[in-house]
Amino acid sequence: MNKRTNLSANDILAIPEDAPERLFSCAATAKKEGRVLTQMWHPDRNKDPRAADVFDRLRKLEAAAEEKIAQGTWETPGLLTITSTDASQYELRYARKVALEVGTMYVWRKSVGFDIPSDNEDLLANAERQIASLTYANDGMRREFARCFPEVVRKIQTPKGVFLLMSKDPGVLLLQDVLDHYNGKMPAKHVAWVLSRLLNIACYLELQGRLAHNAIGPDTVFISPAEHTAHLLGGWWFSTPLGAPMKAAAQRTILCAPPDVLQKKVGDVRTDMEMIQALGRELLGDITGVRLAADPEVHAALVDWLQLSTHRSAVATYKDWQERVLVEAFGPRKFVKLDLTHDMLYAEAL
Repeated sequence: MNKRTNLSANDILAIPEDAPERLFSCAATAKKEGRVLTQMWHPDRNKDPRAADVFDRLRKLEAAAEEKIAQGTWETPGLLTITSTDASQYELRYARKVALEVGTMYVWRKSVGFDIPSDNEDLLANAERQIASLTYANDGMRREFARCFPEVVRKIQTPKGVFLLMSKDPGVLLLQDVLDHYNGKMPAKHVAWVLSRLLNIACYLELQGRLAHNAIGPDTVFISPAEHTAHLLGGWWFSTPLGAPMKAAAQRTILCAPPDVLQKKVGDVRTDMEMIQALGRELLGDITGVRLAADPEVHAALVDWLQLSTHRSAVATYKDWQERVLVEAFGPRKFVKLDLTHDMLYAEAL
């Protein structure tokens, strides 16, 4: 309570009227904490010139808290409560909450959750269908690629839609969070191995999966700094079999897909290639790529590759990347350590 009683008038007035979670520690103690604060800031007792405004804000925050508790919509930061249609409740603590075009993503140490509203359940069904269609020619291919794709461990029907829980290794981190850790610009040596892994996945999707993911970006890609692997755990709502009509298109798809693909609105491997290039530019701190040529830390061969159109196939693009771009930009192949863990990354957000 001391933390809240020490808040200034400015601190309390900065809290929106509909965000009681930012003031009270939890739903169970909100009423008690509100009573203490309103007594403390009552204009008859508090001589601060803004006491009346603070008192009014506290009363509105109390009312918002009561309403959210009654409706079951209270959200304690870092704690997600899921109520299923059969009234079962699940509590999950998360490290990161990300708003998506199709719903909300939650990132934990060992899992990733997606809260999908009812009006997007058709996209959820599409994602489940495309993920289920992934096959492997042999055990070696399965060992290499199965871990790159989602594994659903629980599907919970809720009054407002569906909550999907997927497993994740603790060492696998959301790429957007890694980029934020580097203040919007990752070292080129790390961007290179991320792109290598994504191009390898794109080859699998082209030859074996026969589909375009259509949503490769920092909020759908996860990486393992220790193992130098990439994992496409999000964005499957927009995936499309090659040549088949798109169910929907993410904003990123609209920005990156070749014009003829957007006109035809079909699955095309070139979309993934363009999205990987756009991601490379974004990871290097310049989504347009205009300033990269003047960046002494980014080799000209890499700049050119990120700006030029890709080949019509993922395999040809990957071959050019491996045999020419990487060699010219970085020399002989070597493992470059990225010292970043879940605890190091998410401690910054707690």
